[in-house]
Amino acid sequence: MTVWISAHNNSPGVTRSRLLARAGYFVDSFDIAIFGVVRLASLKALGITSPAELLDAGLTIYNAQMAGMMVGGICWGLLADRRGRLSVLFGSILLYSIASITNAFVTDVTSYAACRFVAGVGLAGELGAAITLVAESMPTAQRGLGTTVVATMGLLGVTAAAVFGQHMHWQTAYIVGGVLGLALLVARLRLKESVLFSRTTARARARTTALFRPALARRYLACVMVGVPIYFANGVMLTFAPEIVAGLDVKGTVSAANAILFGSLGLATGDLVSGLVSHRIRSRKRVLAACLMMGFALIVVYTRMRGLTPGMLYTLNFLISGTVG
Repeated sequence: MTVWISAHNNSPGVTRSRLLARAGYFVDSFDIAIFGVVRLASLKALGITSPAELLDAGLTIYNAQMAGMMVGGICWGLLADRRGRLSVLFGSILLYSIASITNAFVTDVTSYAACRFVAGVGLAGELGAAITLVAESMPTAQRGLGTTVVATMGLLGVTAAAVFGQHMHWQTAYIVGGVLGLALLVARLRLKESVLFSRTTARARARTTALFRPALARRYLACVMVGVPIYFANGVMLTFAPEIVAGLDVKGTVSAANAILFGSLGLATGDLVSGLVSHRIRSRKRVLAACLMMGFALIVVYTRMRGLTPGMLYTLNFLISGTVG
């Protein structure tokens, strides 16, 4: 990344912030994905055994995590514009680290869902603030490429969760996620606020209603809607892969951990390729349109085909996740 930016933006402090942003995305991705990997093992350890109850409990907990991320995204975003990106980074990392460690000691679905909600609130703050710090440290023409590299490296955290999570006890997996977060917090203590934020007046940062003006509202809503397939493909389709394929006459057993593993590799690959292509052709809209159309077609194939093998379904997970990358 250092060859793309000016000497001013290539100072040791700025370079360190980018490296830590990648590490932060890695840890965040790990903590977001780990529930999907240990879902069945952890719920069975809590005494839930029937398929219907496992699905209901899993959906309740997953929805709690996503609700937390939605609440956190809004609240941390407002706070970041008023108090700075670093305050959000430190507060959100501490929050989700503690919630993740606490998650290892839950005794029922209610406490499980509560921990995932709190963790989701924290994870959303780290995701937004970290990528914002990177974007604000780069020249405008290079921000898309820079954030692509950070996100691609960070998304390998999902791969790590899928690879190591299925070989860990579910409680150990949550503790590892929390400890990684605390280590990240210590590593980030010496970071400095972005120059762009420091140069922006408090009055300008407080204009949160600007997003909802007619000139920006439509584009803002469109950007939000573009993100919907990401969480459907990588959240619902991967986390609940065993239940989704139950009626597809699959010739073998499909595990959520393997679905998440192949999906994470597709996600990272798609993120990198689409970022490089959009930077090359100077158009994000054309790349987005192509990815959305391909993703829709592949999801139709995934849900309509019968008699596929687990390997074929994992390949489709890879390709679908690649389109939303």
